[in-house]
Amino acid sequence: MQARLYYERQCGFCRRLAWWVYRRSPPGSLKLVATDYTDLSQLPLPVYSAFFVRDGKIYAFSDAIIEALSHARYRWLANFLRLMPRRGRDWLYRQIAARRSCAHGACQRKPS
Repeated sequence: MQARLYYERQCGFCRRLAWWVYRRSPPGSLKLVATDYTDLSQLPLPVYSAFFVRDGKIYAFSDAIIEALSHARYRWLANFLRLMPRRGRDWLYRQIAARRSCAHGACQRKPS
């Protein structure tokens, strides 16, 4: 089954990161899904997170980034990030998400 990476299309940083992962993933193994074109109401997590879905398992926040890096053949970087406690990784994820810039004007600050 093809893995899926959900990202916010309006966010330039998110879009560049998603395409960076896509270009480095094995051909045909990853589908990018812009969250502004998707109904995420069935997901049990906040929609302002990045999501990575593989084999029916949903990863969010820093775990989504780690799994996406691993999928993109950057296991060494994913394993390095796993050394940090999840609470610290997710805090860092939220700090970056709160300060990113959007391609179409200023981003709204997301709840933390």
